[in-house]
Amino acid sequence: MEDGVNNGYDPMIPGAIVQEEEDLNLVENSNVMEEVQEMEQANYNEIKSPYRPLIGVSGRYDRIVRHFKMRKPFYYKERMHLDVDGLYPLKKASGTIKSLLMHSHWIASLKRVNWDTWAGPIEDVYDYGRGKFPYTYIRIQTVAHVMRRSGYANVTFTNKNGMKRAIRLKFGSKMMREVEFEFDHQNGTTPELTIDPTAHPLHPEGLRSEELTVKKVFERAGFRVKVSSDVNAIPSTVAGNNFKWSNNELHDAMQTYWSRFANVPQWALWTFIGQQHEMGHSLGGIMFDSIGPNHRQGTAIFHDSFISNLPQNDPNANEWVKRMRFWTTVHEMGHAFNLAHSWQKELGNPWHPSVVNEPDALSFMNYPYYHSGGPNTFFSNFEYRFSNQELFFMRHAPERHVQQGNDNWFDNHGFEWAEPATNANLTLEMRTHRKRNEFAFMEPVVLELKLKNTSTIPQVVDKHCLEELDDLVMIVKKQGKPAMQVKPFTHECYDHEQVVIEPGRSLFGSINVSFGPDKWYVDEPGYYDIHCCMRMEEQDVLANAVKIRITPPRSYDENYMAQDIITADVARVLHFNGSRVMTSANDVLHETMTKLKSAPISKHAAHALLVPMSKNYQLLDHQGKDAPVNLSTAASAGFVFKQEKAQPKEAARIINNYVFASKEFPVKKNTEAFIDAKGHIDAKQQISIYSRVLAQADNKEEALAILHQLKELFVERSVLKTVIKDIDSEIKQITNLKM
Repeated sequence: MEDGVNNGYDPMIPGAIVQEEEDLNLVENSNVMEEVQEMEQANYNEIKSPYRPLIGVSGRYDRIVRHFKMRKPFYYKERMHLDVDGLYPLKKASGTIKSLLMHSHWIASLKRVNWDTWAGPIEDVYDYGRGKFPYTYIRIQTVAHVMRRSGYANVTFTNKNGMKRAIRLKFGSKMMREVEFEFDHQNGTTPELTIDPTAHPLHPEGLRSEELTVKKVFERAGFRVKVSSDVNAIPSTVAGNNFKWSNNELHDAMQTYWSRFANVPQWALWTFIGQQHEMGHSLGGIMFDSIGPNHRQGTAIFHDSFISNLPQNDPNANEWVKRMRFWTTVHEMGHAFNLAHSWQKELGNPWHPSVVNEPDALSFMNYPYYHSGGPNTFFSNFEYRFSNQELFFMRHAPERHVQQGNDNWFDNHGFEWAEPATNANLTLEMRTHRKRNEFAFMEPVVLELKLKNTSTIPQVVDKHCLEELDDLVMIVKKQGKPAMQVKPFTHECYDHEQVVIEPGRSLFGSINVSFGPDKWYVDEPGYYDIHCCMRMEEQDVLANAVKIRITPPRSYDENYMAQDIITADVARVLHFNGSRVMTSANDVLHETMTKLKSAPISKHAAHALLVPMSKNYQLLDHQGKDAPVNLSTAASAGFVFKQEKAQPKEAARIINNYVFASKEFPVKKNTEAFIDAKGHIDAKQQISIYSRVLAQADNKEEALAILHQLKELFVERSVLKTVIKDIDSEIKQITNLKM
């Protein structure tokens, strides 16, 4: 054995005798360490080879070794991604080694040292198993072949101590990873999955006319893409009587209708193209992040939204709309690969030191209207691609970071805390509406946000900046434990709708920080510090820190039931305001509502149970059939959507018995306690729902009573006049409602 290399022995497979077609002793040792020393020198220059290989060598290289010495044979797998030619080459190589004792991923930067050879330092290593990857340099000699499958690479790993490992990897594919897409659409909606990039005159000079597909976009990013052969047209009635999709219906449909759905990580993505979300015209798309324990598996695009707005005075308006729909589809699918917005890459946890914000990136992950030159400048230079930084992540990050159903949304994308703005025109206040910042055990912690214009001139901000965790960074830290960033359940693509905050005026919003798609952040008694930062184009606005106290359980039942309540499924049902499909979580919430009637969590459970009853709800009906083993689509198996009618009387019973429990309903004291528990914003939204439910259940008098009480209390508390007008409008609607 010489330098750790010998026939039939591999130092990365300790104690294993291997059988393999190729000899492991492939590369001579004469000048390896000399090359390593050269690569460390600052004046190391890449050669300019006069030869240009006719056959590209970038792609995936594989090695599988079977251990025969063990009692039960098992496989040792090794894979390398070489990225030195072809479309958008990054001059990188990365690899993964999986065995019984080792699971490591490495990334190297390469320079060409011969016409067929690349070399460079291994800059990043991710060790997930007990073994550690010991090498710091790599040399790759490629042998291309006209029959691609016959190509291979001789790879030499070394380190400064002279340790060496030489292997041969077989060429597997010019694509580095494989993924399957399934597209379904609502009846009457035509998916924009193909586009001519030059159809609209605003495009880069020299961009060629072609039939560009969504599939081809991801192939150019390095993926072998398989598209499901069936494109299913789902009846519009699935979205309810108003033909608008709620998060509940999308969330449930993606679990039951997608033929590839499974609670395991897999390279598969479901994309649904519908008409409109119930949030209205301003929501163009959404990436779901909360299907079971495995996230980033489904997206939805809405054509009856701002992405279909016809631009004024544009003779090619229809081509503009087609382009926006195509862009939105790829944009939302990019999120399913764990790609952040171009201007938000520094949120999350770092996966690589090169992660930086790219506010002017000409990428699918940037908003055209966020570009400094505006949408016209963006599309005049946009080449229908992802940025190099995004390609680096998709091609070379560890598989768990990219693969659908694996790492959670926004894991491993970098997070840097903001510096306070020195000349802030806006201030952000975070608060509770309680005398003391105390919450009961398991009670969802909802904080209100107030963004105030402290300058003397009007300030323009995004209308939704306080509603979602796209522009907000929320940190929760329990005393004595590490800080955690609150993750969003969904990612929405909103219209770039702006509002003006006049001097001295404010914009309000609320955020639940108790749980996210990955965990409960506030899950036990004690003290917690909450921090918030809002990221804007010109300044980061820091809010005041809020310290809250979670009180201990008040009874044995609370303590006992916590193990069933503090779960991911219950968190999802609470977040999405109920579900008629997640029956196990509903059973827990029903028990919570009835057994813990005096605990604040019971009112949240009651809300999640009654909201789905308050309207017609769409469910996939299996009609007593079991899904075939090789199910391609739900439609092919004879499954159909059915509509479950609203149950306003049952919903009203829950309101009367569990939300505003009182013998003399309604009473001002209970309404006031409800507002204090929920906060002004959430209380207003939920009481609006309850009043409509009560009116539909022939309890018009009670519906008007809680609205009048809400108005009276809000007037006493000097709530905005616009909110009071909204309540007056609701009172008028219910008053005029014919029973």
